[in-house]
Amino acid sequence: MVKRNRKTIDQMYMGLEPEWTAENPPPTDPSIRTSAYTKAAHWYNYYCDKKKFTKTVLVYCEKVLKFSKEDMQAMKKLPDWKVYMKHHTFVKLQERGWDFEEERIESSKAALFALLEEGKLLVKELGIQKETKPKVITISPHERQRIKVMNTIAGDWDEMVIDKWVDGIFDKKLVKFPTYSLFQLHGLKGSAINIFKDYVMEEYTDIKHAYDKTDDQSVEAYDHIKKGNLRLMLNLMDGIFEDLERVRESAKSVRTRNKKPKARDAQVKTLNYLKDHEESKVVSINPVLIPQAGWLWTYNTKTKRLTEFKTNSTEGFEVRGSTLQKFDEVASRVTVLRKPLDVLPQILNKTIKQIDNVWKGLTTKVTNPTGRINKDTILLRAEEYIR
Repeated sequence: MVKRNRKTIDQMYMGLEPEWTAENPPPTDPSIRTSAYTKAAHWYNYYCDKKKFTKTVLVYCEKVLKFSKEDMQAMKKLPDWKVYMKHHTFVKLQERGWDFEEERIESSKAALFALLEEGKLLVKELGIQKETKPKVITISPHERQRIKVMNTIAGDWDEMVIDKWVDGIFDKKLVKFPTYSLFQLHGLKGSAINIFKDYVMEEYTDIKHAYDKTDDQSVEAYDHIKKGNLRLMLNLMDGIFEDLERVRESAKSVRTRNKKPKARDAQVKTLNYLKDHEESKVVSINPVLIPQAGWLWTYNTKTKRLTEFKTNSTEGFEVRGSTLQKFDEVASRVTVLRKPLDVLPQILNKTIKQIDNVWKGLTTKVTNPTGRINKDTILLRAEEYIR
C-alpha cells in the first residue's frame, strides 16, 4: 500500500510558498492585490529564517544592484536584522514574480544603498576595511539588550501567543502570557521593558486599527477574525502593558548597589568575645567561621543567655565590629538557661533539628536577640548555610 504525501499543519494553514508566473500573474484589482500581498508577506514572516533571509538580501545586492566586493564586505559588517528585517520580503517577492510599482522598487533600492553607506561608515570607524581577519564588533549596551529581548521574551511571545492566534485560538484560558515571570526568568532588566513593549505595540496598533476600522489595510488583513476575538487580542496585550509597568516599578525598587563583603578574617578582626569559660566548661570556636554561616549559637556567661541566630540570606552572616549582621530577627531567639551545664553540651553535639527540640523543652521566656556580641560571650557553634 503506497503511503501518500500529506500536507503538514503549517502547509494547510499557510499554504505553499507564494509564486506568480505568466500563467498566474499577480492580481491587479486593488483590494485583491492588497490581500494577496499581505498573505504573501505573512508567509515569510511565519517561516522566518534569519541567516537565510540575510543571505537572500546580500545576493540581491551583489547580483542585481551590482555591489562591489568591497561593498559586500561593508554590508556583512552590519547586524543581520538590519539587512533582512525591512528588505527580505521585497527581494523575495520580486524573485517569486510579484510586480512592484516602480516607485516602490526605487524606494527599496535607495534604502539598500543607504544601508551600504552605513556599513562603509562602520568599517571606516573600526579601521578594518583592508583587514582579512574579521574583528569582533562592539555593540552598544542598548543593542545588546535588544538582541537579548529578541532571543528570549520576544520568542516566547511569538510561540505562546502569535502562533496560537495564527491557529485560530483566542480563548483567554488557552492564550496566556506571564510577562512578569518571564522577565524574571530571562533576567531582563528595566531597559528591556520599552524594547519589548514596542515589539508588542506593532501588533497592537494593527489590530486596534482593524477593531476600530480606522485603516483599510488593517481591516483587510484581519477580516478573517471576528470582532470579539480582536477584542480578546487587545485585552491580552493591554494586560501585558500593565505587567510591564509592574516590572518597571519593581526594577526601580531593587536598583541598589550591593557592596562586596569583606574577607572573613577582616570582618572579625575587632570582634569582642570570650575565648573560654571554665565554670560552664565551654570554649569559643574560631570567629572566622561565623561570616557566611547560616546558624550561630552563643552563650553569655554573665547573663546566662543562650542565643540562636539564623539567617535567610544566601550570602550568610556578616560581622561588623562586634555586631552580627543579616540574621533573621523573627526566626532568631534568645533565652536564659537555668541549668547551662545540662543544655550547653546538647547545643554542641546534637543536630539542628534535635536542637530545636531542646528549645521546645525550655520553660524560660524566649525573646529576639539584638545581634551584639561582647567580651562575656562564648561563640559556641556555627553551621554552614544549607542551600
